[in-house]
Amino acid sequence: MRPRARSRALVFALLPALAFLPGCGGEKPKPIDVKPSVVRDVPPPLRGTVGAEVTFAGVEPVLVSGIGLVVGLNGTGGKPLPDQIQATMEREMGLRGIGKANSGSGTAIDQRSPRELLRDPNTAVVIVQAAVPPGLPQGAEFDVYVEAVNADSLEGGLLWTTDLQVGPPSTFGAVK
Repeated sequence: MRPRARSRALVFALLPALAFLPGCGGEKPKPIDVKPSVVRDVPPPLRGTVGAEVTFAGVEPVLVSGIGLVVGLNGTGGKPLPDQIQATMEREMGLRGIGKANSGSGTAIDQRSPRELLRDPNTAVVIVQAAVPPGLPQGAEFDVYVEAVNADSLEGGLLWTTDLQVGPPSTFGAVK
C-alpha cells in the first residue's frame, strides 16, 4: 500500500473515533441524592424480601388544616385576634351568611355582625389540624387537634363545621 493511501485509510479509521470525543468531555454528571435507607426490625425469615426492603411513596398521612369557630363557651373567648385572622374570619362568616345582613331566621347569631360575634366572650377562633391517614374512606372519622387563638379555654364549646385544606393553616391575604 502506498504511503498516501495508508494515510487516508488511517484518517478514515480514526474519523469515527473523533466523533465520539466531544461526548467524553465537559461537566461531570451531578450525583443523585440518595435518601438514607429505612432500618426495619424484620424477623430473620423475612429479611431480604421485597416487603422488608421497599418503602412505598405517597402512603404517609396528609396534613390538613383550617381556621374555625367554637361557640357556646362559658365566657372564656372573645379576646383580640391578629388582624389577618380577624379579616379572614369576617370574610368567611360573611360568605356563609352569618351576620346582620342575613337576619332572616331571627337567631341571636343573626342579630350581630361577624365582628361582634368574634368579640363575644362565648365564641373563639381556633386552628384545626389533622393528619389524615392514607386511603381513609369517605365519611370515616379521624382525630383533629384544635388550638384556641383567642380564648383561655374551649371547655363546653361546640366546633362549627370547618373547611380543611391540605397543608398548614393560612389566612386571607397571607403569602403562601
